[in-house]
Amino acid sequence: MTSPRWYSPRRRTIQLKQSTDAEVQEYITDRYSQYQSVMYNIQRRTDTLMMVGRQIGRAQYAFFTGQRQTIAPLLLRDIAQKLQISESTVSRAINDKYIETDQGVFPLKDFFSRYSGGDESTDQSVDQMVAALKAIVAGETPGQPLSDEQIAQALTARGYQVARRTVAKYRQENHLPSSAQRRRNAKLKG
Repeated sequence: MTSPRWYSPRRRTIQLKQSTDAEVQEYITDRYSQYQSVMYNIQRRTDTLMMVGRQIGRAQYAFFTGQRQTIAPLLLRDIAQKLQISESTVSRAINDKYIETDQGVFPLKDFFSRYSGGDESTDQSVDQMVAALKAIVAGETPGQPLSDEQIAQALTARGYQVARRTVAKYRQENHLPSSAQRRRNAKLKG
């Protein structure tokens, strides 16, 4: 019985490099060049992801530290401009990536939210406006629910510039019943 021979990729590579065959030398040079290119691109991807992550951390600092329950408004464009890269690069960098925080594990995409009312001069996000909408609905008098127009006025008083249609849209998206349905529900409970 013969003893097993161990295969060593490093030894085999050294043997191939010492080869005088031009075709083998060309093959090794080509593969090494490809290897360097792949390693460079992996490092660039890692660097980009780290830079984007730092920007998200800065923008959402209040959320991460528990000072705020909802995320601040943040667009892909905001990060792209700060890092001087394209929005599509930011989008590809965060796609299918997650972050572990004290509040749990989140997809990086969850930290991007539009500005409320489309006005970038405000520091209020759609998520914050929806949280305020839910609070208004939860705090209304059971037998006398507010209409979408009244909710829009209440949100305007809190600094959110929204129309009645916008209130209706976010109310429906968040499975909050209409004022008529809330009134019926209150009668059934009462």
